[in-house]
Amino acid sequence: MIGKKAARDKARSKAHRKSARRAAEKESSVQQSATERRVKDVARKRYAQCTKAVEVDISMQGPRTGSRTEKTASPVAATAFVGRRQPSDWDGGLILTKDDAIKHGLRYIAWDGCEPKALLDKAGKICAVLVGSPKDKVGWAQVNDQAQSLFDQARSEFKLDPKQTTHRRGSYPAVAAGISYGGGQTRVSNLSHSDHNEGIVSRLLQHPAIKRLAGFGDAAFKLYAPRLHAYYADTLRQLRDRDPALRPNFEGSVFGAATFNLGPQVATRVHTDYLNLPAGWCAVTAIGRFDPKRGGHLILWDFNLMVEFPPGALVLIPSAIVRHSNTAVGPEETRSSFTQYSAGGLFRWVECGFRSQKDFERLGRVHSLSGAERWQRGVQMWSTLDELQSSS
Repeated sequence: MIGKKAARDKARSKAHRKSARRAAEKESSVQQSATERRVKDVARKRYAQCTKAVEVDISMQGPRTGSRTEKTASPVAATAFVGRRQPSDWDGGLILTKDDAIKHGLRYIAWDGCEPKALLDKAGKICAVLVGSPKDKVGWAQVNDQAQSLFDQARSEFKLDPKQTTHRRGSYPAVAAGISYGGGQTRVSNLSHSDHNEGIVSRLLQHPAIKRLAGFGDAAFKLYAPRLHAYYADTLRQLRDRDPALRPNFEGSVFGAATFNLGPQVATRVHTDYLNLPAGWCAVTAIGRFDPKRGGHLILWDFNLMVEFPPGALVLIPSAIVRHSNTAVGPEETRSSFTQYSAGGLFRWVECGFRSQKDFERLGRVHSLSGAERWQRGVQMWSTLDELQSSS
C-alpha cells in the first residue's frame, strides 16, 4: 500500500514538474517573441547587405577512411558527434598580439560589429556568420557595460579551482553552466558547482543583460541556420522530456550550455572546442571596454582570417572543428566573453536511446548513419544566402 502511494506521489511530482516547466516555457516564449520579432525584422532588412567574407572548403572535412594520415587530418571524429582534438601547442601555445598575428599573412577584415558578414563554404553554404549587434546601439552598449560589471563582480566572488583559471584555452577564469555530457559525466546532467558558486552562477543567468545576450544569440542562430537550430531545439526538448530535472540556462535558448569568460583581459590560445557538435555552431559575444582595431581580434586560422571583433558583437562559428583564438588587448583595457554551445555528447545520448555509447554497443545496437553520413547531414542543415534572401 505504501509502495503504491509512493509511486502515485512520485508520478504526481513528475507531472507537476513537467507542468511547471511547460508554463515557464510558455511565459518565456511570450517574452522572447517580441525580441525575436525585432531581431528578425532587423536581420531580414540586412540580408541583402550580408556580404560574403570568405570561401572555404569546410564541408569536405568530415570523417575520412583510408590511411592513418588521412584520418588524423580530419578535424571531425569518426562518429561525427564531436570534433577531433587538435594539438594544443600550435604556434607554441602563445597569446598573440595584433602585430604577431599579422606576420602570419592572415586576411584582415575590418568589421564594425554591426553589419553581418557570412562565411561560405565552396558549396555556397553558410558555415559561420559575423552577426553583429542589434540596431539599438545605446541600449546594447548598456547591455555590454552591465555584463562587464557583472563579470567583474563575479570574478572577485567566485571560489575557483586552478583548472578554471588556467586551462588549454588561456589563463583567465572561465565558468560553465547548463546541460552537458562528457568530460567524465556518466549521464546527461546539469554542470555542478559548490553552493557558494552556484549562487553566483544563478545571479548571472537571471540578470536581464545576460538574458538579452542569450536571446539575441539564439534568435540569430535561428535566422541564419533554421534547420540546425531546429535540430538543437528538438534534441533539447527530447532530453528534457526524458528527464524533467534538467534545467536549461535560458528557456528561450536552444543551446545546452554557456561559459562566462570573466576577464579581465580574455585572450585565447589557438584551440578548438572539440567536444561540441562538429557541424554545430557556438555563439560568442565579445564584452568589455577595448579598441577592436588594436586588440581582441577573432582569428579563424582554418579560414586564414583575422577579424576585428568589437565589444557587444556576436559571431556564430563551428568552434568544434575550426581552430580559433583572440589577440591580446591593451593593459589598460578590459575584455570578457559570453559563449553558448551544445556538447556533441547530448546528440549522441539521444541517438543512443538515452544511454551511453558503451551501453548502446553492449546491447548490440548500430547507428543508422555512419560518421561520414552524420557529418553530411549536419552540413545540409546549413543555409545558403539565396535561401535566406528568398525567405525574407
